[in-house]
Amino acid sequence: MSKPNAFNPRPSRLAAALAALLLIAPFAGTAFADAADAHIPPPQDTPYAGTIQIAVDASDTNQGIFRVHETIPVQAGELTLLYPKWIPGNHSPSGPIDALAGLTVTANGKPLKWTRDKYDVYAFKVDVPQGVSSVDVKFQYLSSRDRGEGPVEMTGDMLDLVWSKVSLYPAGHYSRDITFAPSVTLPAGWQFGTALEKASQSGDTTTFKPTTYNTLVDSPMYAGRYFKR
Repeated sequence: MSKPNAFNPRPSRLAAALAALLLIAPFAGTAFADAADAHIPPPQDTPYAGTIQIAVDASDTNQGIFRVHETIPVQAGELTLLYPKWIPGNHSPSGPIDALAGLTVTANGKPLKWTRDKYDVYAFKVDVPQGVSSVDVKFQYLSSRDRGEGPVEMTGDMLDLVWSKVSLYPAGHYSRDITFAPSVTLPAGWQFGTALEKASQSGDTTTFKPTTYNTLVDSPMYAGRYFKR
């Protein structure tokens, strides 16, 4: 009788190993999720102090880059900034974190070091020094340039600005309790449509009235060279 091959284990051993993995997997996944959640402040139903200014420059249609500048009121201590993970209408954590690039954080003109959370790639940690009342956050959102790469959100003739893709928000508060004051710069001569209420216009930059973060995310902008109301 031939000996069993070490590299070809018997079916019963494979079945046992597979069964063990299936039993362990749910507990491992739960433990990982719990570890991730433990590192992020849970949301509280209290207003975030101050209004977050967010300016999106959507004029670089040649490269398909949305350039974002947020000014966030803060207090000294650890600040956790989140990139939206769960997108309205989706049923999985599908926020396109891979399209976020060039993140920098500064305060009073000086750079602040940020670190990515050990367990959650959507979370960024910043230690805010004493005496700092706001931080400036800048980054780029890179639109796909070909349908094979993903949704093409900016071309030379039109764009689709989705606020959940071009914003970071502070952890520890529900989105309905965080107020944003948004503005958008478009290519010269472009027109747009959005549910946001217009506050003012200066050249190609439109400033909108402050609104809650959940309303902002639910108010995309469609703009184009030939847009007509």
